[in-house]
Amino acid sequence: MEQIINGIWNTWNQPQLLSLFVTVLICIIISLLVYFKVKKVKPNQAPKGVALIAEAYVKGIDNQYENTSGGKLPKSKVYIFTLGTFLFIGNWVVIFGLEPIVTSYSVTLTLGLSTFLGIYAVKITYQKWRMLKKYINPLNIIGDFSPLISISFRIYGNIIGGATLMFLIYSVCGYMWTLIPGMSNHEWYFFAPFITPLLHLYFDLFGGLIQAYVFSLLTTIYWVSEANTPEKKTRKNKKIINTNPQLY
Repeated sequence: MEQIINGIWNTWNQPQLLSLFVTVLICIIISLLVYFKVKKVKPNQAPKGVALIAEAYVKGIDNQYENTSGGKLPKSKVYIFTLGTFLFIGNWVVIFGLEPIVTSYSVTLTLGLSTFLGIYAVKITYQKWRMLKKYINPLNIIGDFSPLISISFRIYGNIIGGATLMFLIYSVCGYMWTLIPGMSNHEWYFFAPFITPLLHLYFDLFGGLIQAYVFSLLTTIYWVSEANTPEKKTRKNKKIINTNPQLY
């Protein structure tokens, strides 16, 4: 029994799971807070405080989606809003000293799979049987998997790359301390606070925000591109030339 418990603990004892739990908890708390604050706003009263911030945030995402989609797939707007918010909060949990949720490839692969399946859902809805013409060439079948691979590895690679770079910088700072005479046996990150704050601001906060935006934007573009139904060919009116010589 003890071995089973230890096996389960070793399997689930991942820092990203705690980050995922905290992310969902923050989303629920913010949703409830915004709901009750917006509910108190009267129709003839201008929103302020939390309600004003929530309105500006929702309106910003709404305008961005409309500009990207051109008014297509209006029902997908809710999912894109949820996706962007989830990734934004999940990447910013580093403020609490937690790992970003996308440092686990299982998270990015799951979200990428949702985008991938959404592509086929839109394709079947708008193109119907015409989508099968594409697969006459077998290479197109392989090419259809490229969005799943690219969109999942893009956000994962960027966040992991930033974290790896920060680890190397901290290692260098610790090594610099050992170069001080008498401190060769003690690795202390004394120089790190003078170098890393701006880098944390860029890689953790700004980078996390940009990657959440890019992932949501690419999902929108992939889906909208499949909603473009081919225009029906129209017959050109043939010009009738009257060769009656009496008209000339």
